[in-house]
Amino acid sequence: MFEYFKGTIAKKTPTFLVLDVNGVGYRFTISFSSYEDFPEEGATATVYAYLQVTDDDMRLFGFATEQERAFFRMLRSVSQVGPATAMSILSGSTVEKLAGVIIRKDESALKCIKGVGTKTAQRIIMELADDIKSFAAIADENMPESVPEVFSDAVAALMSLGYKRAVAQKAVSSAYTALGPDTALEDLVKKGLQNV
Repeated sequence: MFEYFKGTIAKKTPTFLVLDVNGVGYRFTISFSSYEDFPEEGATATVYAYLQVTDDDMRLFGFATEQERAFFRMLRSVSQVGPATAMSILSGSTVEKLAGVIIRKDESALKCIKGVGTKTAQRIIMELADDIKSFAAIADENMPESVPEVFSDAVAALMSLGYKRAVAQKAVSSAYTALGPDTALEDLVKKGLQNV
């Protein structure tokens, strides 16, 4: 029903965001990853939307990127994974790192995320492991398929310096290709900074 909303961020917290669109405030439940990606209050932003309708409630979920929303929809397709659990999973890690965990069928890593037990982790792996490989937002030219930990850590380091996720991913990807998989985190970050 809704594709996206564009407006001014009136309030931003780690769990929800209020977007003022022509004088109407829309409240979105967001993940911590989106919280980090959205600009500060008062800035203009585009929020990609997902509307959850139940018998007695309507709730908007918001995402900073189309990739995160697509991943949320994939998680929602897993048996007994509701919107709250899907958002908890997205808040526990980046989309890229989660994709790598699922591709590797790393059940223990999934269980480290709050709200994910053994059965939920097993269902996510069983139902998404094959589909996630063809997930275009993950397997694009800016991300290695298995998303090693050093890659994710380097992206996080660049983001902590103020770079947007897409910029950080592209820079680290170029550095990772040049330096190889055995490079140290410090070297990967330094090389990545040369690419932004």
